Amino acid sequence: MTASLVGEFTLGECLPLAAGAQVSLAAQLPNLTARVAGAIEAQAAVTLQPPTLEADLTAALGLVAQIRAAIALGLPSVTLDLTLMAAIVAELQASLGALQAQLALFLCLGTPGVYVVTQAGTLGGLGADIGTAASVIGPSSTPTNAVALICTTPEAWAAVSVAMRVS
Repeated sequence: MTASLVGEFTLGECLPLAAGAQVSLAAQLPNLTARVAGAIEAQAAVTLQPPTLEADLTAALGLVAQIRAAIALGLPSVTLDLTLMAAIVAELQASLGALQAQLALFLCLGTPGVYVVTQAGTLGGLGADIGTAASVIGPSSTPTNAVALICTTPEAWAAVSVAMRVS
């Protein structure tokens, strides 16, 4: 039965898959932020006025002028659905909020002071082996918290070895 201290790492160094996911999420943030800004800008470009006779006549004359110009040029008409625009902005803002929340979770990955100790042996010797290996970290009175992932099959150990730093 043996246990060995692998070393001290940041949490992200212990969880390389999580660090890779953080990079992927961070890469998406600028694009999504730009899409939200563009949708808000497009929505803000549409102005509404309370109806007045003068505004109605002005709008009607403008509409007639646009129709005449479109007919003369053979251009299709363009319509803007404000409800759809508001839905797009809301969806993009929700996506941006979710992405920012996920990135906030990954901020803890830079936290130092995580020690990795591995053990190969039996359950009976687990505590003593790990205690011996961890004794080089500091005196026995050093406050600690620990999590043990105990793998009882080679397949489980292989899976943990992919997801976490074990050497």
